[in-house]
Amino acid sequence: MGLSCLGWIVLAVRGLAAGTAETWARRMFRYALVMMTALSVMLAIGPRLP
Repeated sequence: MGLSCLGWIVLAVRGLAAGTAETWARRMFRYALVMMTALSVMLAIGPRLP
Protein backbone atom coordinates (compact mmCIF):
# COMPACT_ATOMS: atom_id res chain seq x y z
CA MET A 1 0.00 0.00 0.00
CA GLY A 2 2.93 2.26 0.71
CA LEU A 3 4.21 1.88 -2.83
CA SER A 4 0.84 2.74 -4.31
CA CYS A 5 0.67 5.87 -2.14
CA LEU A 6 4.14 6.82 -3.29
CA GLY A 7 3.02 6.34 -6.91
CA TRP A 8 0.06 8.64 -6.26
CA ILE A 9 2.38 11.33 -4.91
CA VAL A 10 4.65 10.98 -7.94
CA LEU A 11 1.63 11.33 -10.23
CA ALA A 12 0.55 14.44 -8.33
CA VAL A 13 4.00 16.06 -8.64
CA ARG A 14 4.14 15.25 -12.35
CA GLY A 15 0.79 16.96 -12.73
CA LEU A 16 2.35 20.27 -11.71
CA ALA A 17 4.23 20.27 -15.01
CA ALA A 18 1.42 18.72 -17.08
CA GLY A 19 0.10 20.64 -20.02
CA THR A 20 -3.55 19.69 -19.71
CA ALA A 21 -5.11 19.77 -16.27
CA GLU A 22 -8.15 17.74 -17.32
CA THR A 23 -6.10 14.69 -18.34
CA TRP A 24 -4.06 14.88 -15.16
CA ALA A 25 -7.19 15.19 -13.02
CA ARG A 26 -8.73 12.12 -14.65
CA ARG A 27 -5.58 10.10 -14.01
CA MET A 28 -5.49 11.22 -10.38
CA PHE A 29 -9.14 10.30 -9.92
CA ARG A 30 -8.73 6.85 -11.47
CA TYR A 31 -5.60 6.18 -9.45
CA ALA A 32 -7.38 7.23 -6.26
CA LEU A 33 -10.27 4.87 -7.02
CA VAL A 34 -7.91 1.96 -7.58
CA MET A 35 -5.96 2.82 -4.44
CA MET A 36 -9.09 3.03 -2.26
CA THR A 37 -10.37 -0.26 -3.69
CA ALA A 38 -7.05 -1.95 -2.96
CA LEU A 39 -7.04 -0.61 0.59
CA SER A 40 -10.59 -1.82 1.17
CA VAL A 41 -9.75 -5.30 -0.13
CA MET A 42 -6.64 -5.47 2.04
CA LEU A 43 -8.60 -4.44 5.11
CA ALA A 44 -11.29 -7.01 4.33
CA ILE A 45 -8.96 -10.00 3.84
CA GLY A 46 -6.30 -8.99 6.35
CA PRO A 47 -7.98 -10.53 9.41
CA ARG A 48 -8.52 -13.79 7.55
CA LEU A 49 -4.84 -14.29 6.78
CA PRO A 50 -2.78 -16.46 9.13
